[in-house]
Amino acid sequence: MTPKPFFLALVFCASAASAQFGEQPSDRLMLAGSAGMFRVNHENFTRIYGRRSGLALGGAAVVKIRTPYHLVVKYRRFTLEHEVTTAGVPAQLEWQESWINAGVRYLNRGPGKVGNFFGFGLAFFRVEESGPLSLFREAGVERNASGFFLDLGLDYRFVRRAAFFIEFEITSATIGGGTGFEGSSVGGYLLNAGLNLSVW
Repeated sequence: MTPKPFFLALVFCASAASAQFGEQPSDRLMLAGSAGMFRVNHENFTRIYGRRSGLALGGAAVVKIRTPYHLVVKYRRFTLEHEVTTAGVPAQLEWQESWINAGVRYLNRGPGKVGNFFGFGLAFFRVEESGPLSLFREAGVERNASGFFLDLGLDYRFVRRAAFFIEFEITSATIGGGTGFEGSSVGGYLLNAGLNLSVW
């Protein structure tokens, strides 16, 4: 599903929820969809794929433990294609990366429409490459890594059960036993925007 229909569907759901429930939501369960610009931190990424950044799509579920503390689970997917020429023959490279963040979020929502949040936790990555070149020397092999994430953001509740939000996220995880955040991490920086729905 492309981003535009995805967000139109979320806006429709938000309007329906707002019409169905008249009172201020308790925010026990919030679901979100988002899109943003992701930049991979691995120092050799540009050498293989030509650039480090591209579009990342994702979703999240946030469950209230006790105000202002929440559990958050987020899914992200980042795909990048790059055309290269090897031995005079053009070829297509593809990087597919997905990850799940699971952690704790502190959500500060006052009586107004604007709220803010920050969170941290564990990040679990899956990476697969296809094409004649590979960042990890062997294409077509799925690789896993684990690390951490940190995030912070703002949201604006435009109806009772829906809010637009912007979010900045940092993730870090290494493959192959490397060390260092910038040098060998398949995580990176994500500037994200999306729609948050209070469904319970």
